[in-house]
Amino acid sequence: GRDLPPVTAKCKSTDMMDCKAREEDSINKDEQEIEKQALWLDPEDQAGSKQVDVTKISVDDVPRMNSPLGWSCLPEQFNDGETCDCDCGIWDPDCDGGLRRVFAVRST
Repeated sequence: GRDLPPVTAKCKSTDMMDCKAREEDSINKDEQEIEKQALWLDPEDQAGSKQVDVTKISVDDVPRMNSPLGWSCLPEQFNDGETCDCDCGIWDPDCDGGLRRVFAVRST
């Protein structure tokens, strides 16, 4: 990862939720890159080409690593086609089900 100050350090208090979401998204992307780079160490993924002896591989538990930017619940809850998760940061597309578009007319 990068050794940068947290995004929230430069954030106004009124923008804190947005800043925290951006910071978590950045951390998640860094974690995905680390895991992708570490895959070459796995002898099972080398198709018979064993370049190193690996005694142990472990992966951090990052439950929201694959979440969309701004999503604060588990990634599998986002747009799962079953449940409207309305308190998870950004809008869940599942909350659109059964809604109809209505046009409003302003009277003067």
